[in-house]
Amino acid sequence: MPALAAAVGRFGDAVFGLSSGFFYLPAAQAEAWGLTGDAVQHALLRTLALGHFHFAWQDRVVDEGLADPVMCLFSDSALLGYLDALDALSGDQYRRYREVHDGYYARYVAAIVRDLRHRADIVAYDADDVLGLGDKAAPGATVFHLVADLAGVPERGAPAPR
Repeated sequence: MPALAAAVGRFGDAVFGLSSGFFYLPAAQAEAWGLTGDAVQHALLRTLALGHFHFAWQDRVVDEGLADPVMCLFSDSALLGYLDALDALSGDQYRRYREVHDGYYARYVAAIVRDLRHRADIVAYDADDVLGLGDKAAPGATVFHLVADLAGVPERGAPAPR
């Protein structure tokens, strides 16, 4: 989205750089699994950047109540680009990662809803609530399935996020 290009710089290294584990970890895992081709790594990093921006922005909206209109527009564009990029990287498994994403997204939404309930009222956390907090990072798990498949080790996709 060219009209929004200048806005990306607001997030800097914490969102897109090496200090962001959510951005960097799947790319590092892909490299560790032998996925080192420049074209694939570039496409993967672009995919990660789009997805990570969307969820980093969504976290800011949920956690801080920020709703900068330009960033909301960019977030929607980033999510659509991320989903398209997953499809483009899927090869003969078209739409597989969309289904994987949707499953992890459902876990993410449930975790956010639980977390918001605790913010609205003083409600004791039970064991399931505490364990469920990890699901706030669930959308990042989709790319582990993608990189495992691309690296030829699909059996590692599901265990990697755990």
